[in-house]
Amino acid sequence: MNDRIRWDCRRGMLELDMVLVRFVAQRFGELTPQEVEAFKGLLAYSDPDLWALIQGGGAGGESEEIKQVLQLLRRY
Repeated sequence: MNDRIRWDCRRGMLELDMVLVRFVAQRFGELTPQEVEAFKGLLAYSDPDLWALIQGGGAGGESEEIKQVLQLLRRY
């Protein structure tokens, strides 16, 4: 696993930090290459925006891969 991804999962928002770290530890290895790229893209979002997406909000313009990763993240 890429140490950079693990580092990028450490966030300022505790709830987000817990979800991302747990997700990476348990499910990251199962992602397709497209989903890995989508996950990396999500890590570029600000904490409040990413948390809102995980909680079910969003602008609706996300790719199918991002939507799939968000569905996985919502389970954590």
